[in-house]
Amino acid sequence: MLWLRGVPLAQILTQAPSIALGLTFTLIFSIVLAQLSEQMARAERLAAELRAANEALAASRERELALAAAEERVRLAHEIHDGLGHHLTALHVQLQAAARLLEHDPVRAAQALHLCREAAQAALTEVRQSVAMMRSNPLADQPLPVVIKRLVHDFSRVASFQIRFEQAGEIGEISPAMAMTLFRAAQEGLTNVQKHAQATYVTVRLLAGAESVRLEVINDGPLAPAIGETGFGLAGLHERVSRLGGEIRAAPQPEGGFRLAVVLPRGSRNA
Repeated sequence: MLWLRGVPLAQILTQAPSIALGLTFTLIFSIVLAQLSEQMARAERLAAELRAANEALAASRERELALAAAEERVRLAHEIHDGLGHHLTALHVQLQAAARLLEHDPVRAAQALHLCREAAQAALTEVRQSVAMMRSNPLADQPLPVVIKRLVHDFSRVASFQIRFEQAGEIGEISPAMAMTLFRAAQEGLTNVQKHAQATYVTVRLLAGAESVRLEVINDGPLAPAIGETGFGLAGLHERVSRLGGEIRAAPQPEGGFRLAVVLPRGSRNA
């Protein structure tokens, strides 16, 4: 371009090193600037993907908490219906009978009132037991074995049978949904023993393996019939276990008593 503009060739040759240096600097600066722009664009994409992932994780956590709250409300409704509702119904029936018999048969009226006191005491015991067990988040910042030990201790204070807790293996890191399901299994098993079994001894076992975690609640009551299909508590527990890809078995033992066993894989698909 200088030659076309009439600059002498000798002058052009004299300025050639400066021109070459300037062109080299411009080329290197352009390459570095292009790479920097590409890295900034990549960083912005990664930051956007991270924000989207965090938002999706927060939304998933909110859905999980909402689902857990809904399940807990349903479970509490079932507990009230099956436990406290039964005692209050019996109390109501006996009070009606006592009112009818009070004038012409005081002896039978006194018997009915005695049954009322027993029903009221049973209802009060069940309410205290429920309040002791049912917390908004029983697993908050606590390992699962510690929480189940506390559950067994609280239950033993009001139960009519002895309870022993056994653990084998290390639980390690498990998902909150998996830990909550195992805790609810222990709670449901102990509640059913209190309601239905004539047991003197109950064992709660937490067995941790490399691929799964197993929880068992075993009682030594008399021979029990096969379990029915109308138990709300076990039905809800079955739904929890199925969502996590696990297995649940609740059946009488040949030698007597009853066994509730829940097995959850560590790689639960919905954990």
